[in-house]
Amino acid sequence: MISLIKENLPRFNILLRDDKTYPYIHFSMGHKFPGISMKRSKHSVTSNFFGPFISVHAVKATIKDIQKIYQIRNCSDSTFSNRSRPCIEHQMNRCSAPCVKKVSAIDYALDIESAQSYLSSSGKQTKRLLTKKMEKLAHKQDFEQANIIKQRIASLELMQQEQSVNSQLSSVDLFSCITNHGKTGVCILSIRDGKIRGTKTYYFKDNLLEEIDALLESLIFTYYQNKFSKNELQILSQKLKKIGLQKTLLRIQTITS
Repeated sequence: MISLIKENLPRFNILLRDDKTYPYIHFSMGHKFPGISMKRSKHSVTSNFFGPFISVHAVKATIKDIQKIYQIRNCSDSTFSNRSRPCIEHQMNRCSAPCVKKVSAIDYALDIESAQSYLSSSGKQTKRLLTKKMEKLAHKQDFEQANIIKQRIASLELMQQEQSVNSQLSSVDLFSCITNHGKTGVCILSIRDGKIRGTKTYYFKDNLLEEIDALLESLIFTYYQNKFSKNELQILSQKLKKIGLQKTLLRIQTITS
């Protein structure tokens, strides 16, 4: 992809490019009880980073989701080492309080593994794994732990209902351009697993209606140049006159107003 961008140099590529770093979800795996946090980067990242996302809000919302289900700590390592009693996150059932040994290192490690799996798999797969784990615990008559898993499944189902956009659009990127009052705006809407992952917008002082094809082409190139996962489906708000290189790179569904 990047070689094609350099070779063809879409006209608006420089205007659409920015120097901002992108937000990732990071696990501090060097710690005995890893924490979860947001970190920014525009370079190569390790396997402890998940993303990138296209908005800070999406990262913060996802971290909250993970805490609700898996109760991973989000405090700094220094805060963790100086705690003598559970914080408010534990009281709100968003942290298992490993700082005061409310959870074992083994169980916490399993929660970290599950949280990372949640980020890299679909919600349906996560629910299926949790249900299987709950059934095994119930079969062993470990009803207390089975009930904890049951509560996690309930939290996951609630979040899926709250965040669902369209069950038929599991993962899709929407690209839109609009011109009004002599100015042009473009927007990317990213959906992952039926949930809005974030939006990114650009504004131009000129009316670029006659150059929408080139603008959309550059928008798509620039977006995927930043190492976002390319989806099977991309949706454009305008019907293009010439698809050009996009046709060889993407499977595009066009929606017209």
